Amino acid sequence: MRAKNTILPESLVEIEVRGDKSVIMIWNGYYYSITNDNDVLEYEYDIYLLEVNSRTDLKTAVMNNFDDWYVKAKNAEIDRLAYDIREKRKKLLDESDYLVTTDYPLAHEKLIAVQEYRQALRDIPEQDGFPYDVVFPKLEI
Repeated sequence: MRAKNTILPESLVEIEVRGDKSVIMIWNGYYYSITNDNDVLEYEYDIYLLEVNSRTDLKTAVMNNFDDWYVKAKNAEIDRLAYDIREKRKKLLDESDYLVTTDYPLAHEKLIAVQEYRQALRDIPEQDGFPYDVVFPKLEI
């Protein structure tokens, strides 16, 4: 995920141990720019988190195979975000189910609007920015 901060990370990799699990934080793609009226230097970079089983040589293993771990962490984030979005989409579809039942009294033009809304929900994974930049449709009936 893209992050901004006025502090540049000290290392490409940090490990946070949480009992028998560790969270790997991987930074990549540093950019900087001077922003706002105070000429504050702001850094922009990608940061990805990956939870794995703890082990003593984890940071060394990650640094020695940085590209592989980076891809693994990025894919894990994409999977998490996609799952969360699909869950929200499912909830919205479930909440609108009653509107498309045959015995629900709804004017034809409103039924068409509901059907279009539900199709737009189903199409969310096809949006260009999925899963980072998603626009959820609004039901307007």
